[in-house]
Amino acid sequence: MKNWQRLHNTNYAITALAILHVMLARGTYPEQYLLSGIFFWLMAWRALARYGQGADARALALLALASCLFTAFLEAGFLWVRRGYDLPGTLGNNFNPAMLEVGIPAAWQVLAFGLLFAFGAFALGAAAGRAALGVKAAGQIG
Repeated sequence: MKNWQRLHNTNYAITALAILHVMLARGTYPEQYLLSGIFFWLMAWRALARYGQGADARALALLALASCLFTAFLEAGFLWVRRGYDLPGTLGNNFNPAMLEVGIPAAWQVLAFGLLFAFGAFALGAAAGRAALGVKAAGQIG
C-alpha cells in the first residue's frame, strides 16, 4: 500500500511539473489555464474526499466556484506578468457573456466541469433519499 501511495504522490508531482511546463510554453493558449484549473479541482477534491466531503453536493459546488475563480485569476495574472495585459480587463473578459462569441473561457469550462460533479452528487443523494423513504414506507405498510 505504501508503494501505491508513493506512486500516486509521484504522479501528482510529475503532473504539476508538466502543467508548469505547459504554462511556461512560448504561446498563450486557453488550454494552459483549463489544465491548471482542472488539476486544481482534482487536487482539492482529493482533500475533500480525505475529510469525507468528496460526494457532498454543496462542497463540490463550492469547489467548482473556487476552481473557476482560481482559473480566472491564474489567467489574468499570467497575462499581466507575461504580456502586460490589464489585470481587471482580463478578469472582466473572463466573466463577460459577450466573450462567448469568441469561445468559452477556461474559467467557465472549469466551472462547468465542477458543477457536473456537484449535480451528479446531488442526484445520487436525492436518489438515495428516495430509496430510503421507499424502504421506510414499505416497513410501515407491513
